This record gives sequence, structure tokens and C-alpha cells, in this order.
Amino acid sequence: MYFAVMDLGTNSVRLLIAKKNSSNAYLPCHSRVEITRLGEDTARDRRLKQEAVERTLEVMKSYLLDIKEYRAEITAVMGTSAVRESRNKECLISRLKNEVDIDLKVLSGKEEADLSYLGVVKSLREIENPLVFDLGGGSTELVWYQGGYLYLESLKLGVVRLTEACIFTDPPALQDVNAVQQYVRKTLTPLKSRLKGKFKELVGAGGTITSLAAVKQGLEIYDSRRVHGFVLSREEVRDLLTCLSSLKEEDRKKIPGLQPQRADVIAAGTAIVLTLMEELDFHRVTVSEGDLLLGALYKFN
Repeated sequence: MYFAVMDLGTNSVRLLIAKKNSSNAYLPCHSRVEITRLGEDTARDRRLKQEAVERTLEVMKSYLLDIKEYRAEITAVMGTSAVRESRNKECLISRLKNEVDIDLKVLSGKEEADLSYLGVVKSLREIENPLVFDLGGGSTELVWYQGGYLYLESLKLGVVRLTEACIFTDPPALQDVNAVQQYVRKTLTPLKSRLKGKFKELVGAGGTITSLAAVKQGLEIYDSRRVHGFVLSREEVRDLLTCLSSLKEEDRKKIPGLQPQRADVIAAGTAIVLTLMEELDFHRVTVSEGDLLLGALYKFN
């Protein structure tokens, strides 16, 4: 049987179709990511823009054709940071129900973090007890297992959120990048004593970290087999930040491995990753393709 899950994120709408094998494991067989910027400008008034809702609905309708082709059963359609924080989320929820007969599940930050962690540990079984982060457009989920308990933190550290708040020049000025890093440091301060030096492995999920792995390898065509499990050192992430923030957006769009639609937010995203590594004293990060979507398959089926 085939199962489908979708994520309506702040920056992108994602689809995963996977086949369940005889061992009850989910094997991804089809995925798509489209940038719709559902959370565009929501930091100002916490309202979804009509244009962003329209873009998202068009992508959803396209995804439903893929699902129909695979004869897949829809497990869950989830809304994350932009949806849960918006004051007019009902405009999206009602249109999804009325136009494409989809019930949107709006995840809390803790639910999002829980699913992200599950997706990581199911796809990187060889890594024991990592600290996991899932960096999205509106938030970053930090998840770890300690003393028999799973701990979850949802932080307002998203690539769209911090690009809109801190990046004002093209290419990004040093002071803009520094502002992103300062924002991350301030947000992490209450957590440092609980996390710093407590874990051997850091695992990252989400479009920013997978893009950095693809850029580092110069992938002209994205290959999840080369991205999943790829390891980036802190020095490599720092070098990528220096490179990406030195280029204008039009030049960043030409970089092999980087989706052109991510070119405007990749500098802020890279700054977030680097600052996480610096503040929590990690010298490397393992990239995971398994994330919220895979976690949802295991959780909700």
C-alpha cells in the first residue's frame, strides 16, 4: 500500500508518498517540494495573505494528482508555524475542506517537534540519542531524549521569519548576518545549560540543511541518497555562510544544489545552523532526509 503525507510550511509545501513494506517500514518513493511562502509577511500582523493562500491551494491540487496516480491513501495533511500562529487560519482550513476535501491538522510546536524526531530516528537508526533540529520557515524544533523522557522545544527561529526581520540588503550585509546570529544566541540562552556538551551527535532536518549538503557536493540534480546522512563540519558551514552572504540573490540562484526559490532565505538559514553549532558546541552535523513527513507516517498510520 502507498501512503501520502503533506506539510503546509511557512516557506514550502511538501509531499511524501511512501510504500509500507512487510516489516512495517515506510520506503519513500515519491516526493515534491514547492515554495509557496504561505507565511509571507505574517510576522507583522499574523494574517495569511490571500495571494499566499492561493499559491498554496494551487500546489495542493497538483499534489492530489500525484496521490491519485499512486492510488495512495492520505495519512495526514499538516499545517505548521505559519498556520498555527495566524489569526485568520480558518480561511485556509475552510477552503481546503470545501475545494479539495482535505481536513488540515494544525500541529502545535511540540507535536511538530515530536514528529520531526521520529522521522529522524527512523531514518538514521545508526545514530544513537542525537540532539535533533528541524529548521523550517517559521520555527525551529529542537528535540532530544534524556533520562527516559523526550524533550521538545519549538523556537521562533525560521528562515523566512529571520530573513524578514534581519536581512535588508542584497547581498546581505555583515551587520544583517550578525543580527540573525544575535537573535539565535538570545533565543538559545535559556537552553544552553541543558544542552551544551550533553550530546555526541547533532542531526539536522529541513530544507536549509539539505540544501547546504547539496551545495557542498555541487549537485546539479538533487539526489536524496547523497544528501541523507551527509556530514557537514562547522568549518564547512561557516565557509558556506561566507560564500552565500557574499553573493547577490540572482547569483545565489545559479549555485548548483540550491533551489532558486530558496536563494533569498538561504543566508539567514545558514547563519541559524552555524550559530546553533557554535552555541551548543557541535563540530559537525549529520543531514537527515527523514523528518516531519516520515514521522507522521509512523505516528498516524
